[in-house]
Amino acid sequence: MSFWTMPRADAAAWLNDQFGTNLPAPAAAGASDYTPATNLPKKIAFFVSDLSNVFHQGQATEAQKYAKEKYGAEVFVFDGKADSAVMTQNVDQIAAQGMDAATLHIWDYDTAKPAVLEDLAKGIILTSFFSPLGDSGMPVARSDEAGISFAMGVEMAKQWKAAHPDKPIVMVELGWPNHTEVKSGRTDPWVKASVRRSHGHRLRLPGCQQGHRSGQAGRHRLDDHAP
Repeated sequence: MSFWTMPRADAAAWLNDQFGTNLPAPAAAGASDYTPATNLPKKIAFFVSDLSNVFHQGQATEAQKYAKEKYGAEVFVFDGKADSAVMTQNVDQIAAQGMDAATLHIWDYDTAKPAVLEDLAKGIILTSFFSPLGDSGMPVARSDEAGISFAMGVEMAKQWKAAHPDKPIVMVELGWPNHTEVKSGRTDPWVKASVRRSHGHRLRLPGCQQGHRSGQAGRHRLDDHAP
């Protein structure tokens, strides 16, 4: 099952069936009433923290497709390369490259703040993906990570119990343990789903382990918790 390609109506029906929710089937998207201020297509900067990550690759591809089909806008992907300094440099490029808007994914707001405020003063529309950015006041537009994490936890527990009925479920997440949005959108929903679906099955929850900067370190942590 792919949560990324499932039609919206089917996704709502599946969530209602699996989790007892009462989500209405979304109406089919109609024609956009957006009218560009000029004949030139709008230019939108789409920040990702690390374009080598398949999740962010998928995000970027869908952002470009949606903007083009819905609004005739062009999306330019700004790769943060998992480096806070690069992300800050990318903020400087928003105005330099003539962007009309940008959705930001940056790790160090205090460093990027002067450039952010300068962009806002120039009338560039800014939103933040994932985290609120200090006192900037810009809106935050997050994807439904919590819902997807819960569904992943349910499926993980179900498949583990079927494959290893005599072994405890070990739920460990590799990520960013002290990050508020990681905890609320990934760790907590996954744990909640794992507990709910364990149904008395032995369960170990080491929680979120540091692993957001090093794949090799992440693999070692998985080995440490192998049953």
